Amino acid sequence: MRVLLVDDEKDFVSVLSERLKLRGIEADFFYSAIEAIEAFKKDSGYNVIVLDLKMPDMDGVTAFTIFKEIAPLVEIIILSGLIEPGQELALIDKSAAAFLYKPIEIKELISKIKETILKKHC
Repeated sequence: MRVLLVDDEKDFVSVLSERLKLRGIEADFFYSAIEAIEAFKKDSGYNVIVLDLKMPDMDGVTAFTIFKEIAPLVEIIILSGLIEPGQELALIDKSAAAFLYKPIEIKELISKIKETILKKHC
């Protein structure tokens, strides 16, 4: 199982990556959507992407669209603390696997990641 984490909150995403690794889930992370997309173009073998909506270099809706253009079947979990009007509906229409709000307990997020991966493989 492989997860790509994209979030500009450095402490949060690095801790989440370590927690996932302790549970046997390979996790790579990027603080920038642009860097994550470039890496994903080279290796799209992730089961799930956890994507923040509010990042300084590119908004999450744009990043979501690009990830889906590269790999239409990849599951994307949106994780955000700030939601602009219409964003949630736009992403649900684009088939986001889940929409979670910050702050979130890491255990809850890990549970949703595992649930998404299992659902995809069933």
